[in-house]
Amino acid sequence: MSSVAQERLSSLTKRFHSDRLHHGLLFRGDNLLFLEQAARTLCHEFLNFPEDTTEHPDLFHLRPTGKARIITVEKTRNLLNDLYRSGHQGSKKVAIIYAVDRMRKEAANAFLKTLEEPPPHVKFVFATTESHKVLPTIVSRCQRFEFRSIPSDLISEKLRQICDKEGIEVEESALNAIARMAMGGMRDAQSILDQMISFCGNSITQQNVLEVYGLVSSDRISSLVDAIVQGDYDYILKETDAFSSEGLDFYRALQDLSDQCRYKLVDQLSAGGNESYPEQMVRILDALREGDELVRLGLSEKTNFE
Repeated sequence: MSSVAQERLSSLTKRFHSDRLHHGLLFRGDNLLFLEQAARTLCHEFLNFPEDTTEHPDLFHLRPTGKARIITVEKTRNLLNDLYRSGHQGSKKVAIIYAVDRMRKEAANAFLKTLEEPPPHVKFVFATTESHKVLPTIVSRCQRFEFRSIPSDLISEKLRQICDKEGIEVEESALNAIARMAMGGMRDAQSILDQMISFCGNSITQQNVLEVYGLVSSDRISSLVDAIVQGDYDYILKETDAFSSEGLDFYRALQDLSDQCRYKLVDQLSAGGNESYPEQMVRILDALREGDELVRLGLSEKTNFE
């Protein structure tokens, strides 16, 4: 996570403990996983429990569910009921609502009374990458915070400076892989680099990074994007089998696929090329985005990835 994001979360934590924090926070950014990490980090600070602990009686979660990946009014009402009757009596409670842009109008209306007359001991953190799709019922009653990720090339450049200063030999492709993993967070990237130095000593290769963290190489991701564009389903299924047998991270691979498709779309629009229609790449990106939650939270990563 970037130093700017860390400072913002630290400021919000101080305001929370001094009872000067708004009851509704809307986190917007380019990467939902980055936003979720920021929201969870904030809640851990709010409720004062270790970050490696996922459960707490005063922390509540609401995510899109079902094939349509939506937040229903039933789920919303259940959350609100739980907030009033669960946890420690009189203690502060926090609810994270992930991908709030997937909330149905009826569900947002169920929130209306609570957000208009919020209980003093409850805070809501809403996360979204598409704030224009969030219903006005939510937006108008929240404080909005922008969390922008640091470009990967700037992260790689900073990591190169660190390695040169410390006398660490590292492949450029290894630094790029670390930057991809950090998802816009400079501090996360530096932590990953420290771990790699602990594992590998003074010489780090791309293969080292891929093996330690279960990443798919950029070349394989690029080939997979080409196969998707060309409709080469046999290649896609064979690579998926290979990912599974090699123990690679399907969710991380999906994120890298989305990034690669986005770069390809931008290149096509900039160059005016005709390798494939821009509309095709937009549809592919939409499909990958829809599959995000399925791969991360579904019962079978491999099946949902396919």
